[in-house]
Amino acid sequence: MSANTTVRKGVIVGGLSPHPPIIIPEVGGSELSRARPTVEGVTGLAKRFVAANPRTVVVVGPHGPVMRNSFVALGNQTVVGDLAEFGAPQVQVSLRTDTDLLAAIAAEAKDEGLSVTDFAERHGRGRTAEMDYATLVPLYYLDKAGYGGRVLLMSMAYTDLQACFSFGRVIHRAAAKAGFPVGVLASGDLSHRLKPGAPAGYDPRGAEFDRALIDALAKNDPEALLSLDPELIEAAGECGLRPVAIMFGAVTAAGLVPTVLSYEGPFGVGYGVVAFDAGSGGGESDREAQGEAQSAGTGGEHPLVALARRTIETYVRDGTVIRPPASPVGEGLPAAAGAFVSLHFHGNLRGCIGTIGPTRDTLNAEVVHNAIAAATEDPRFTAIHPSELADLEISVDVLGKPEPVADRVQLDPKRYGVIVERGPRRGLLLPDLDGVESVDQQISIAAQKAGLSPRDPGLKLYRFEVVRYH
Repeated sequence: MSANTTVRKGVIVGGLSPHPPIIIPEVGGSELSRARPTVEGVTGLAKRFVAANPRTVVVVGPHGPVMRNSFVALGNQTVVGDLAEFGAPQVQVSLRTDTDLLAAIAAEAKDEGLSVTDFAERHGRGRTAEMDYATLVPLYYLDKAGYGGRVLLMSMAYTDLQACFSFGRVIHRAAAKAGFPVGVLASGDLSHRLKPGAPAGYDPRGAEFDRALIDALAKNDPEALLSLDPELIEAAGECGLRPVAIMFGAVTAAGLVPTVLSYEGPFGVGYGVVAFDAGSGGGESDREAQGEAQSAGTGGEHPLVALARRTIETYVRDGTVIRPPASPVGEGLPAAAGAFVSLHFHGNLRGCIGTIGPTRDTLNAEVVHNAIAAATEDPRFTAIHPSELADLEISVDVLGKPEPVADRVQLDPKRYGVIVERGPRRGLLLPDLDGVESVDQQISIAAQKAGLSPRDPGLKLYRFEVVRYH
């Protein structure tokens, strides 16, 4: 059983899928090879959804019934669809609707000041509703991967991006309160103006939009997506931004990890495939893709620092503790170790909390716990405010095993951290800190932190090495 299946409520998997019918083999035929990376990407995305085993997949698209200030759901008992209009009537999908989840989302949305409209209530409930092709295409790949759960088909609202993002967070909270494990899938193509002859004409800013959107997802950076230039959005001629914003709100609220599976624009339309899950990965190719996405998606941040940042941002904004990834998030990391998380704001220390040795089962869990503590529990500072998050500088120190020191000449404040101990009292100072230039200075500060005298002949000294990630 996949490690992801241990997460049993709330949003446990998410993703972005394009929806061109040409990526369906029965439609694309010989043209399918021109979009091979996309086909492989959506196939991999579907496998991740099935491995996560959600009770329900919420599919949010741009082409169903759309209202300006309300998110629309198909509350019919069953949803069906085929690709007859694209010459493939044999391609058919039929799935049951999760009306319990719809009710939970509608109630949570109301509390948030957002509106959900059940299209079936307004236009005759009936037993069956027809899905549009933009919904059917990603569901085709889910069906091929063996998905047998329920769905909830929803359409974006023509409202601002922040409201869409907030609605995604509503989906996560509603599912968590109801105890449902849920997937959220955004169906959307990116710019329709990537090259001359593209469906919506050509605009050189189309490629710029696609890069910005994929980069925001890869970095798990909601602010980058929500602050996209409206003129850039207009120039792109996109159809997927609002569904993506909804999905992004859900997966960031759940603390999921991004993996960019593919991006291309072979027909002048941008096709992006991005998965969000608990971070344990799948096969070798999935793990390699995840590593590449983490390396490319953190703007130079080590994945362990990116984990600390995601932890802090999620907790400060929502009060939610993310689930630590099951597998190490970087190469060469120990399975478990002590770790310190240090925070600086505009060059000034803003919080620092850590553990000398492992107190959690994994290093990831150690970092998640200590990141929250550094942001909210350091007694020298007030808790981090959401307005500080964008400028927060984070470092993570992974501690080696302490070793006893028989003589102070064995210490080096640039290379080694120091622990001073007498009886139950213990003080620690990390190595290579600004302003700490000598062994005596290092010992003195560590002793003061423990309420000890640095000249006490009974002090026991230990040294340790760290690996510091910025």
